[in-house]
This record gives sequence, structure tokens and C-alpha cells, in this order.
Amino acid sequence: MREILSFCQKLPETTFSPGETLLAEGRKDKILYILIEGEVEILKGDFQINTVSEPGAIFGEMSVLLDIPHTATVKTLTPSIRKTISAWLTRFSRP
Repeated sequence: MREILSFCQKLPETTFSPGETLLAEGRKDKILYILIEGEVEILKGDFQINTVSEPGAIFGEMSVLLDIPHTATVKTLTPSIRKTISAWLTRFSRP
């Protein structure tokens, strides 16, 4: 996953506080997030199915690639930094 970080150096970076939602289950945001630092939890409904803290982890890719709503919620557990890929994705959206 760390190899991904070298490709996203110029992408916009945002800091999140603990408890903030990156992606909400059921929404279609057409956004990919790449975790740079911190820890997030993956929730299906109210049930935590995983936690992730590995730099380079990607979130939102299934929704973007398959053009479907997010299948889970991603929330921050600790102060987190992430890169965002969004603007260019609209060019690849299905009509």
C-alpha cells in the first residue's frame, strides 16, 4: 500500500478529527480517499467490521468503479490525514 503514496503526493490533503465520517453507507460521492495517517473504522450499519491504519489504504473505490452507493461507512477513530481523488472522476462516470 505504501507504493500508492508516491503517486498521490500532489493530491489535495485534508485532516479529519476523530468521529468524522469520510464515506456514508448508501451514498454515492464519486470520491476516493487514500489514508496517509491515522486510524479509521469500517461500519456496516452500526456494526464495526474492521479498523484500518495502514498508510496508502484506499476507501470508496468500489462505489466509484462499479457506480454503486457505498457499501459501508468509514469514520475516523483518531486524527487522520487523507488525500482525495474526486474532480477527475466525473469524467469517467456513467451517463
